[in-house]
Amino acid sequence: MTGAAERKGCLLIMLLAAAAALAGPAHSRSDPTVTIGIGDKAEQLAARAPILGPYLAAIRAEVEGAQNAGREAAREMEKCRKQNAGLVARGRKARDCDEEFAFDPSEVHEPATALRAALAYRDGKTAFDVPDVTVLRLKGADAVREIAADFGPMFRDVPDVMRHFEVLRTRAEIAAAAIDKSGLPRYRDQGSGPRRLANEIFSFPALRRDLEETQLTDELRTRCGGKSNYLLGAWASDGVYALLLLTGEQDSDVLGDKAGTDGGFRLRLVVADNALVGGRFRPVDSWDHALPLVPPMEWEGLSPVANPMVVVVRTDEEWSTLWKAIGKFSPCASFKGYFAVAVFLGVKPTIGYHVEWTTPPAETYNVVSYRVKENPAFGRGAFQPYAVRRFPYAGGQIRVEATQK
Repeated sequence: MTGAAERKGCLLIMLLAAAAALAGPAHSRSDPTVTIGIGDKAEQLAARAPILGPYLAAIRAEVEGAQNAGREAAREMEKCRKQNAGLVARGRKARDCDEEFAFDPSEVHEPATALRAALAYRDGKTAFDVPDVTVLRLKGADAVREIAADFGPMFRDVPDVMRHFEVLRTRAEIAAAAIDKSGLPRYRDQGSGPRRLANEIFSFPALRRDLEETQLTDELRTRCGGKSNYLLGAWASDGVYALLLLTGEQDSDVLGDKAGTDGGFRLRLVVADNALVGGRFRPVDSWDHALPLVPPMEWEGLSPVANPMVVVVRTDEEWSTLWKAIGKFSPCASFKGYFAVAVFLGVKPTIGYHVEWTTPPAETYNVVSYRVKENPAFGRGAFQPYAVRRFPYAGGQIRVEATQK
């Protein structure tokens, strides 16, 4: 082997080793495995996983402190009410006891703990493992009702996530495959409307696109709104649910050798009790307003544009001009590798006209087709419908074709 070939071989080995170190779990074979299930009693968990003993004691102290504060508030409330009886009897203004001594026991906030371990989830029906857990948060003083485990590498910021996106994807897919194999079914949304958990699960292409287009810089986050959580997968049975997230939440209550603020982006698995609440709803559905929707690639509605036309958009400036003509704020979007097509149908006699995109599915496009659909049963009048869709760009000349009904 020549010197140049040897140097290339050594460089390749070094690159592969670096990639393996970043993608692989940070824990060693000597790191403990912590076995936890929803419903586990605190004393049983402490005996089974001694490494969690101090942490469970901290949770108990937090809960007992809240309970003591609640009892003290109740005593002060009773004292206030007795004093009010005397004040009223003397014709004086009573104090607002409810305002002065209000206390919400639901405000108990269990801390998290830093650790190096593998999580083995076991509840008698569902079993899966998550290696390389770095932060664990348990909720429930007497019995575990929620588990949140951060795992895998930490990414400093969104640019760091983008540089190591395939590492993130691989670790997330391994975790998702383990949950799938456990038999816990994928979540099936029974609701309707845009605010549904099913509309908040990001595919990896959608995640990459949204990070690049809305979160990559401070200016983008200011204009498009900052996001700290992305839902990558959801599973649910009548007993438990599991959510796989990419999170950038800053935790300020992490105990242990990583005490203080837990910064950066990392993967998080949340497993919690999914038993019916009040006989009406499942706790998993309460997440539907806590997570961002997957941004659309299509828009439609009515606009002030009266003339029928087709517009192709290739730049940010053209995008802004298009939405000014429609009369709405322009959605956050990038045209690096994308283009958009807007179809304005002109004035129509019913509201039942709309555009149906007929372009066959592909990874990239330079030919776009559509047809106009009409439902004459809808109300009559004068309406000016439009439709806009973004497409990954294949390069070359862009053609837009109207097909027959």
